[in-house]
Amino acid sequence: MKKYMAAAVLITIVLAAGCTGNASSQDESSSQTDSSTAEVTVTTSAAPTEQPEEVPETEAAPEPSETTAAQTEAPQETSAPENQGGYIADWIYGTWSAVSVNGQDYWDYAFANGLTEQSQLIFDSEEVLVRNGTVGIEQEYSYAITDAGADIYYSWGEKFLALTYDPSADTLTMTDEADNFAVFKRGEYPQSAEVDYIADWIYGTWSVISVNGQDYWEYAAQNDEDQEKMMIFTAQGVDITSGDRVLRTLSYRITDEGAEIRDIDGAVILMTYSPQDDTLTFTADGYTTVVKRGTNPKPAEN
Repeated sequence: MKKYMAAAVLITIVLAAGCTGNASSQDESSSQTDSSTAEVTVTTSAAPTEQPEEVPETEAAPEPSETTAAQTEAPQETSAPENQGGYIADWIYGTWSAVSVNGQDYWDYAFANGLTEQSQLIFDSEEVLVRNGTVGIEQEYSYAITDAGADIYYSWGEKFLALTYDPSADTLTMTDEADNFAVFKRGEYPQSAEVDYIADWIYGTWSVISVNGQDYWEYAAQNDEDQEKMMIFTAQGVDITSGDRVLRTLSYRITDEGAEIRDIDGAVILMTYSPQDDTLTFTADGYTTVVKRGTNPKPAEN
């Protein structure tokens, strides 16, 4: 895998051409002199003849040529660091964690979509490791730095995702073909204590005491129910029970209002806590249910 994209450097060199004079007219005039002055003319013309021989010696190593050579070499030296660096940049190396998905806090999104771990991009000089928020699920991709940020590619070379870097916030924004977007920030983004699944005040048994405002046992009698319905909260999850039988175990987390439960179909059920009554109230499938801490056994028949 090679993501290096070198920038080409174009160097233009302009050379100036010089002009030389013509001294033949002097020779022609000298040839027209009489014999009495011929020897003098030859003698006096000897000096100019020697001087032109010295002129080429001066032009053999002209200073403009040395200056032109220096100008030619200088851009080549300055372009070398650009070619060595190319578009590979170590600023992206390391771990970037998702902090939001489509504008929603990542952990709110994770809870609603069955994700339990951080979603991360981990870059090194060769590849990017993508963790999707589920334990043990990681995939390796190639990538290339761009003017906007970076592009991530499948192993067969097709572009998978585009990343836009925001230097002011030090974030990478990922977009896909469906215009979904996630914002990744450098470093870790663990689940905070405020939204952790674990809160010991909720631990224990909560029994259904009413359904749609009707006493549970009255509702049960009308609907052929004869078992106590309970919710048993632990650090690992919440068991939904009917009598002694566990119907299913769901995940939950504590919120400012009380708690949230994620049902088996992915739906998030909001539970509101009333400290005055020590009850939790929630609505699901058209039924509003109230559960109270403790048990609610079936009343003895008279």
